[in-house]
Amino acid sequence: MCWEFYHYTTLEGLEAIRRSKRIKKTEVMDARDALLGRGVYFTTLRYHRFSKDTIIYNNWAVRTGCYEKIKCVVKVMIERYQKELKPSNCDRDIWIFQHDDVDLNKFKHEFITLDDSDFGSRTDIPNHNKTSNSSTSSDSGCVIL
Repeated sequence: MCWEFYHYTTLEGLEAIRRSKRIKKTEVMDARDALLGRGVYFTTLRYHRFSKDTIIYNNWAVRTGCYEKIKCVVKVMIERYQKELKPSNCDRDIWIFQHDDVDLNKFKHEFITLDDSDFGSRTDIPNHNKTSNSSTSSDSGCVIL
């Protein structure tokens, strides 16, 4: 079963991802970024359901300047139990595609530019370690063959 995973990014980040068809892994560089290790960071928080502040609070430990980081999103359909994809061990909805870049040629995906009216109003962060939520899953297939 595939889930919709969201990688929020800047306008410049989206264009780089669109050109390369890859979401590059974040390297552990300093105490402000990649706090959970090297990999590509995702969430299942859908922009049209959750507020901007909730998504920022969920996605980043250091939140200064983060409004630019949610101008765009790449929605990627990934098998939840794919071995490279691991949930974080924290109280936030963060998933890490470990060790490598995400090659978008291998997954169904969509590039989305957001504006303020696209965001929802939910402020709670669901526990991703609970049973699957059908509102974030799809049976339409994840992988492009």
